[in-house]
Amino acid sequence: MTHGEAKQATLGELGAVPGVADALDPEQVAEAVARAKPEVIVHQLTAIGSVDLCHMDRDVALVGDGGVWSFVHIADAAEATVTVVTHGGRGVYNIVDNDPAPVAKWLPALARTLGAKQPTWAPRLAAGAAGAVLMAELCGATNAKATRALGWQPRHPSWRQGSAT
Repeated sequence: MTHGEAKQATLGELGAVPGVADALDPEQVAEAVARAKPEVIVHQLTAIGSVDLCHMDRDVALVGDGGVWSFVHIADAAEATVTVVTHGGRGVYNIVDNDPAPVAKWLPALARTLGAKQPTWAPRLAAGAAGAVLMAELCGATNAKATRALGWQPRHPSWRQGSAT
């Protein structure tokens, strides 16, 4: 499933049978799933908007000491996806590293890694109220079910190693 018709050809070349739907519209998703009749559905969506990494200090501001985020390295996400599809049962598997971190720790570290200016303390993000809620109120996730049910472990157990590669 793709949001725009422009990506249909690329997905078709990769062997997929693409459908166009807005993944945030439940009716469009239900219609796309009904048409496709898939054996497996893998949800790997994100709604994080674009951030200008050269102006991280302007686009993203630290909000309070709240907000704990979970991360996953792309290689770990790909490996876990294959494992879930081939060996997992029905259900939801959180595929994250072992080190949820508060925004006040990971955002300055990411800025240093990217050579960007350090974000400053401010009450909001350029992303608006929804972005401020994400930065301040997320509570992190655990990969315990994937570890227990699938024997999966991230090769990058912390965002600290994952962001460096």
